[in-house]
Amino acid sequence: MASIVNVAHAEPAKLRGVWVATVLNIDWPSAEGLAIDAQKAEFVALLDHYQKLQFNAVFVQIRAAGDALYPSKLAPLARSLSGTEGSTPTEDLLAWMIAQSHQRGIAFHAWMNPYRASMGKGNHANNHISRQRPDWIVDYGGKQYLNPGLPEVRTHLLAVIDEVLQRYPIDGLQFDDYFYPYPEGNSPFDDAEAFKRYAQSGESLGDWRRRNTTQFVYDVKRLVQTRRPKALFGVSPFGVWRNQSKDPRGSATKASRTSYDDLYADVKLWAERGWIDYVAPQIYWSTQHKTANYTALLDWWQNNHGRAHLLIGHAGYKVKNDGDRTWEDPNELPRQIQLARGSAQVAGHLIYNATSLKNRHPQILAEAARAMLGQ
Repeated sequence: MASIVNVAHAEPAKLRGVWVATVLNIDWPSAEGLAIDAQKAEFVALLDHYQKLQFNAVFVQIRAAGDALYPSKLAPLARSLSGTEGSTPTEDLLAWMIAQSHQRGIAFHAWMNPYRASMGKGNHANNHISRQRPDWIVDYGGKQYLNPGLPEVRTHLLAVIDEVLQRYPIDGLQFDDYFYPYPEGNSPFDDAEAFKRYAQSGESLGDWRRRNTTQFVYDVKRLVQTRRPKALFGVSPFGVWRNQSKDPRGSATKASRTSYDDLYADVKLWAERGWIDYVAPQIYWSTQHKTANYTALLDWWQNNHGRAHLLIGHAGYKVKNDGDRTWEDPNELPRQIQLARGSAQVAGHLIYNATSLKNRHPQILAEAARAMLGQ
């Protein structure tokens, strides 16, 4: 298995990463339609800040909703870059970002949302998948999604990923928690026709959906191994796989939603089978949370990451910004990192998101960085 740290001089050998969200301009660029020099200046400022804190990896969202942060034959240029979806890029910013990261000894991981096709914002370019293949789209919760149950959707997404793997020297590829969408009340996700056509005899809707996502993950793993064998392929799932009340193998939690039952992502299976190189559960609750406790979930994942490396996803955005008052304590995030770092099972840490702590609480971010280094 490839080392979790792709930068030769990174010591200690723990991944210290940050997510850079581009959807809705959350982290970068700060606004739609900025001049390219301004976009570059912002990205360099992010890299330099995290380099000083001795982070060694960035996870940059290059596909948020059927679009691309790079020139593509299969998806329009993202609105977050140009202000107009599908405009012609004047420069390949993804190639530039990767080069800038590598110059600083920082690994560049491409974070992609495969199935989400639209955030429900504005009209789409003519080459957007929702206009090219409306028969592949499911409208749900005010957004649009590619139907994971269609084999032709999987084929298309593999081509999207292959384009990136062949063109760019990325250090890794990551999917986050979004597979099937989070449930919206009792509103059904309308994939009944595909279920009728493709489900096996006696197969439940849930098992069929999980088979769809599992097949896709398996196919992506094979593709990454073929095209870029030194790159890592990982998933950062919702922090609760299953509650113990539904499955004795699950965690001692009472989460209202779970990765297995609601997003149809059997990440535990993928890790056990070696179909992902790492799992980075988003354990976004406090150490005092009553229904999904950070400490209990850390313990569960330490014992259930299978053949995959274990990274811990940390909720930097919740610091002094959450209904759970535990997050008012400036030591909560560093404490969580210290707990994780104390485990021989944990290969590193990821903080979401890049600008939340940097802009609002830089001192707490610095403390978190020191905790990652064991200082």
